[in-house]
Amino acid sequence: MIYIVQVRLMSHWLGELKPDHKGVRRFKTTNARVNVNSQFWQDQLSLAARNLQLDLDVRRTVIPPNGILPASVHLYRRVYSQVNVEYFESFRKGTILTFDLLIRDDLPRHPEGSQLKLLLSFTGQYLGLSQFGSKFGFGRFGLVSVTQPSEPASILETTLSP
Repeated sequence: MIYIVQVRLMSHWLGELKPDHKGVRRFKTTNARVNVNSQFWQDQLSLAARNLQLDLDVRRTVIPPNGILPASVHLYRRVYSQVNVEYFESFRKGTILTFDLLIRDDLPRHPEGSQLKLLLSFTGQYLGLSQFGSKFGFGRFGLVSVTQPSEPASILETTLSP
């Protein structure tokens, strides 16, 4: 079963690659989509399930998207220890991101719709889906909506479009 998820970023979501020749940490992209670290997402959602004491097999049953089509990407200047500066490509705080999740409902211990909402809400509030979320608080979000597409073809159009 496919779900369309919308989240509003509560903090910036930063690029993860090593700095390029201009000193900017960029997002890894494929076909204009920002790649998603599926293993990391599944780890974060599994951690949320454990903390919420839900008996779910998230690693096998929740399949994250291959990428997110960004609305816009901005340069973020991060200063730490008062003297160190790093530049990142970022999705800004307040940005609404839309992506799809596949739930393998043919397997046991898969999340139902209400459990998926609970997992995503917990993950957004406490963990984040960005590699800097748990430690530095980046990539945290509030859940806007979790819906099923009205027509199966609509998800293919958004997934396959450039």
